Amino acid sequence: MTRFAITVKPHGSLFVGGYTHAQGDSDGDTATDTRGLLVPGSAIKGALRESATRLVNAVERGEDLLIQLFGDEKDKPGVIRFGPLHANETSEEDTSRHLTSRHHVSLERATRQASPGRLFQNRVTPAGHDLPFRGEIHATRLLSDEELGLLQSAVAITDQIGGGRGRGLGYISVELAVDPAPVTAEPVLPAGISTMTLVLEAQEPLQLGAVKDPTNVSSTKGYIDGSAVRGAVAATLANLDRSQLETVLGGTSPATFGDAHPGHLSAIPAPMTLREPKGSGRLIDEAADLCAGATARHFDYRPAKGTFAQTVDHDNQEAADEGSGWVAVSLQQRIVTRTARDHKVGRAADGLLFSLEVIDPVLRCGTATEALRFYAPITGTAEQLHWIARAAAEGLLVGGTRSRGFGRLTLDGFEHDSGLPRLEQRHQRWVSTVEAHGGSNGIATGVLLALGPIAVDQARLEATLADRGFELVGGVSRRRPHGGWNSKVHLPRGVSSQFQPGSTFIVRTHDGSSALSSLRELESNGIGPGRPDGWGRIIACHPIYVDCCKEN
Repeated sequence: MTRFAITVKPHGSLFVGGYTHAQGDSDGDTATDTRGLLVPGSAIKGALRESATRLVNAVERGEDLLIQLFGDEKDKPGVIRFGPLHANETSEEDTSRHLTSRHHVSLERATRQASPGRLFQNRVTPAGHDLPFRGEIHATRLLSDEELGLLQSAVAITDQIGGGRGRGLGYISVELAVDPAPVTAEPVLPAGISTMTLVLEAQEPLQLGAVKDPTNVSSTKGYIDGSAVRGAVAATLANLDRSQLETVLGGTSPATFGDAHPGHLSAIPAPMTLREPKGSGRLIDEAADLCAGATARHFDYRPAKGTFAQTVDHDNQEAADEGSGWVAVSLQQRIVTRTARDHKVGRAADGLLFSLEVIDPVLRCGTATEALRFYAPITGTAEQLHWIARAAAEGLLVGGTRSRGFGRLTLDGFEHDSGLPRLEQRHQRWVSTVEAHGGSNGIATGVLLALGPIAVDQARLEATLADRGFELVGGVSRRRPHGGWNSKVHLPRGVSSQFQPGSTFIVRTHDGSSALSSLRELESNGIGPGRPDGWGRIIACHPIYVDCCKEN
């Protein structure tokens, strides 16, 4: 991958809207995040594409180079991608106080006079300050001389960015320099391991979903699907060493990728039996009560959603002190508004705005912030894990709008221990809890947590459990539809449904014997197809069911 360092030097104030919520009386604020002022990757990409399109239209040749660099209207990705450009490392609050308010009035085009009552104000970057924005451009392959020449020519003539160009805003100069790729250290893994957890640090905002609501906003998930991690590894590995793709992802025993959850190694999807108080208080899980036959409901509680992790520090310490030690992982989300591109002229298409919900690459811990990290569990042979680690060390791209400056992850390390107690210990704690709540013969019971989607129907689920000597006696689960698009034949895939992550199943052996051996088999093999993409993964007797259980 070829890297370029890019610098944008303003010659006045800049206003890049649609990225930051307006504060106070402002009608719009220029783009900022927790690290300060920024120019979004989509904004600089759009400005350079507009300049490159002008050049191509002027000389009436070079359209193939333009498409190869920037992509086309058929969603063919270009070979270059733009990360966000940052001005400094100050906090979002400090930067917000230093923005300058600019007052504007709308004009009547017919009379060429100011429209009465049409005054508005935007907050823009301060003018007259040495405020360069610096970032990176990545190319997925070595650029040809013609491609590099077009990119450099576009850089040379680009002199405007953002909004308010007719009002004196947005004048810039752009500099581009080849940035030598850093030497990537060869990852060293312990010999003979078969599982590991990649610790992936977010360098850019992430857009992890593609389902639009009625307001044309694409929402985002709070975790990365195992299939997305697998696809990102495949894309990086294809550039690194294509011959290893079959070793890692093909054959009869491909590596399996679990969903990557944020915040902590212990992070899991919220069990559907978990309840959180509507006010203050501790979490309560109802699985042990359901197993013991209790039917009491907690009306001052609501179902917990999102990702939960075990914590002993940061601003969640107060919640941890209240009893359970499990708290929700709080992500920083925002809505950004982008515009579609008219590929014939390179400019923004009129009236074609769309909004994305994205996750900022930080976690807030009280008044401090820390980098957002995702923990992706992976299982495979030692050779497969080695090549996956090599690919992760090169950097991974996940989620939507990757060419607009979203979705870059870097490797922050490895974890080789899940941090969970042995299954024997987990099962024994579960048995003690169930019997303390009035259940009988708790040793014959168990509880299963779906870590990823389970692609079976109810009848097949019960048949799978019966094959292990279990009957399904309770729990809380939810199904959701799953479809897709077959790009080869240009037809929709058949719509099916699967159990959602977090679904909880309470099981009991038919003959009243110990459930331990069958629980171990289910935890090892999973339920249903799709294991390489993180589907069907379960864990038996997770500690959260006991830690958050209501006191008897």
